[in-house]
Amino acid sequence: NPHSDLDLMVLHAQNRRQRLQRFFQGIPAEIFLNPPQSIRSYFQSERKKGRPSTAHMWDTGFVVLERDPIVNLLRQEAAEWLQKSPDLPSLDLTMDRYFNADEFENALDIADSDPAMASLLMHHAVFSMVAYRFLAANLNVPRHKEMLAGLKEIDPPAGELVERFLTEPALAHKFELGKQVAQTLNGDISFFEWETVLEEVEEDS
Repeated sequence: NPHSDLDLMVLHAQNRRQRLQRFFQGIPAEIFLNPPQSIRSYFQSERKKGRPSTAHMWDTGFVVLERDPIVNLLRQEAAEWLQKSPDLPSLDLTMDRYFNADEFENALDIADSDPAMASLLMHHAVFSMVAYRFLAANLNVPRHKEMLAGLKEIDPPAGELVERFLTEPALAHKFELGKQVAQTLNGDISFFEWETVLEEVEEDS
C-alpha cells in the first residue's frame, strides 16, 4: 500500500553482510546484503524464536534478478522453514509469561499515580501477551501488522477482546479490559512462582 516500504534482499558470494536504509524517488527501501550462509542462519535462528521474518520475505517475495540457482534453492528452503513450528523450550515460555505478568503488574501499580505511563506499559504487555499466545500454541508469531488478525483466526474471542481493549477510549474501563485480556492470554497478571534448574557454576581460576 502507499505506506509500505520496499524490502530488497541482495545475495552475493562474499563473506560480508550489511543493511542499508535508502530512499529511491521518495520510496523507502530496506536493503539486506548477505551471503547464502547468513540467510540460512537467519532461517534457523528466527524459527527458534517463532518469528521467521527472513523466511517469510524469501517465500512471499519475487525474484528481480537471478544469476545463480542458489536463489531458488533458498526460496524452497524458506517455504520449508515456514512449515516448521517454533517448539520453544517450556522454560522460555514460562519466562515470557512471567515477564508479561511483571510488566502488567507494573502498569497496575502506577495506574493512579501515572495513568499515561500505566497505559503505555499495559499496551506493551498486551502486545507481548498476544505474541505469547501464538508461541504457547507452538505457532509462529505473525508479522506485527498481522498479529491481531492472526489472533482472531486462532482464538476469535481473545482477538475480539484485545480489539475492544485497544479501541476503548475511557482509561479506567481500558484498564479493566486489560485485566481480562491479560488473564485470557497470559493466565497470570502478577507475580507467580517458578524456577530454573539448579546449575553448577565454575569457580574463579
